Amino acid sequence: MKFKKFGLTAFLSVLIVLPGLLAACSGAGPQTPVNLPQPTTLPPADNIHVSALAVNPPEIDAGVDVVVTARVSNTAAVEQKYIGEIKVENGSSLPDFLYSDETAIAPGDTKIVSVVVNENKAGTYRVSWSGLNGELVVRPPADITSGPTLNIAAPDFNATELISGKKISLSQYRGKVVLLNFVNYGCDPRLNAIVDKQFQAIKQLTAQRSDFVPLSVFCGCCSPDALRDFTRQNGFNWPWVLDADYSVVNKYINYVGKYSYPTMILIDADGNIRQATGFLDLPSLSTGIEQALSK
Repeated sequence: MKFKKFGLTAFLSVLIVLPGLLAACSGAGPQTPVNLPQPTTLPPADNIHVSALAVNPPEIDAGVDVVVTARVSNTAAVEQKYIGEIKVENGSSLPDFLYSDETAIAPGDTKIVSVVVNENKAGTYRVSWSGLNGELVVRPPADITSGPTLNIAAPDFNATELISGKKISLSQYRGKVVLLNFVNYGCDPRLNAIVDKQFQAIKQLTAQRSDFVPLSVFCGCCSPDALRDFTRQNGFNWPWVLDADYSVVNKYINYVGKYSYPTMILIDADGNIRQATGFLDLPSLSTGIEQALSK
């Protein structure tokens, strides 16, 4: 993923928007994976329990960021310091070991800890974290050059809308242009900055025009309450889906696996995918909607 330098305004918006959600979802600031020797500050195994390992997205093009997360609980009577170790291997080369930053976990508390993984070699990888295993598929170069598939029917899905609590489906918006966007926060400050900038662009566009429906799919392990508070506090007043089991992202894995987060998909009034890409700035968003409106 390539990232541009941001100006002062964009940087300040990141500082304003991110802390609440990151604190609620992970309890810590951004965590950058680094290759280090075996850490010596890991807490006793009988006091720390790691569960709910997720590799997201589970299928990618080479060089695309993947967010690996797990829930880490502290059953001790005192605060524990935790460093997560992740092993990534495919059997054809030496495994990669990645480590999260140290995270303080209060007695009886649970934190979401994440590490960004980036693999450039095609193959199937096993991702291991404290006895839990997940799978990551890195697609071969032939698939990378094929480009995203356009002008096909957007896969329908059913979900619970986060703000209203009502059941929604993509098909209910037939007749309108839909800006379907897949987003996530992880431990990489670059990822967080670009996703936040995307939120701000969507918010500005909703204030300028009402001829489209933005629909955000948050692909992460945040609690519904934390994400709901985040959207309200920042005025992101459009439909949201919390895709905790990745059932929605898996329907669009060919696109999300190419662009990671954010992935932007413009769907026309007939329910067909007209554009699929990564980050879109405000002018590009507006142009894409104009194109989706024209047939």
